Amino acid sequence: MNTAPIQPKTIAIWYESSQGGTGQSSLDLHLNLWKLPIGSGSRYERFLDIGIKLHDPAEVSQLCLYFPFEVPADCFVDIVGKFINDSSLVSAIFNENYTVSSKAGSKSHLVTGTKGEQFDIYETSGKNVQRAREFGGTVFRVSFEHNGLPLYLRFRVSGNYPASLSITQEPTNTILQSGFSQTEMTDFRVNEARDLNRDLLVEMRKQSSFQLAKVHFFFVCSYGEDIVGAHERYNKCRNLENYRWASYVGNEKLKDQIYLAYQWRKFNGEDFGVLLRTKFERNNWRVLGKYLLVLLVITVLFNVISSYIFSFLPSPTSSPSPPCASSSPSSPSLPPKSLTAPRSSSSGAPSSKTPPSKAL
Repeated sequence: MNTAPIQPKTIAIWYESSQGGTGQSSLDLHLNLWKLPIGSGSRYERFLDIGIKLHDPAEVSQLCLYFPFEVPADCFVDIVGKFINDSSLVSAIFNENYTVSSKAGSKSHLVTGTKGEQFDIYETSGKNVQRAREFGGTVFRVSFEHNGLPLYLRFRVSGNYPASLSITQEPTNTILQSGFSQTEMTDFRVNEARDLNRDLLVEMRKQSSFQLAKVHFFFVCSYGEDIVGAHERYNKCRNLENYRWASYVGNEKLKDQIYLAYQWRKFNGEDFGVLLRTKFERNNWRVLGKYLLVLLVITVLFNVISSYIFSFLPSPTSSPSPPCASSSPSSPSLPPKSLTAPRSSSSGAPSSKTPPSKAL
């Protein structure tokens, strides 16, 4: 089985307390891992959306996010602007009926539910985010303003990190199977200590940790991709309303395709992880062309080898040699003719010889 080298998978999230020292606040995480086919080939667009709801933002001076890869500044972007002006999309993200009110010039957008619950969605800018290469990866430190209500942030991570979460497995025992289908393993983790840099763990202990009150993880893929295994069964699966999400994803072609969203969730923990295996078809012109070429080569080789083998076999059209004339014994002789002439009737009566009878 051919696989890529194993890389660290886990991200880390912690905070610098506004009160000084260490503490433990709580948050909700909304994680969407997208895998969207590009054209009809075997290339995919992958990105990870991270939604963070801080229950007590007054406790948090800076929110810290670590990725075990180098993440360029343009691969970590705020995406609040992609959905905040569409109330139906806001409701779809939170799976609740919400209304949004915004003040001109403000980065905060007030969200109100049908039961009166409220929280702010905060749209960061470049001034709110600091990026640093640390602990063998990249750390983003996010600051924000708040008015005491729970605060929601949402970012999109693209580039090498989302691509590193999946390893393609190609069976070596079946050429056709590996050519027309692939199995992929996706491994995603949050705050898993055994997979984190040791210096980073020391730094996190000096700061403050989060209690993960709710974690909702969605894996979004084409309907032609099947989940064949997972660390545990997904909680639900639904057809993504592609007409609604095209502008959010930034790909208008999404309207013409069907996607499924598989959900896993966890409550009240300090870490989170998802391990899943999917199988999908690779039928494309490149693969088909490759196997047609292989078939042509096999056919030519078969004909050449067959001709070579048959050249050593006797031809079935050659006639056998005529037998030699026999010199002995001689052919049997006919019985001698009677030397006595037949007698004729002296009375002139007709001969007594009977003529042959006619067949009935």
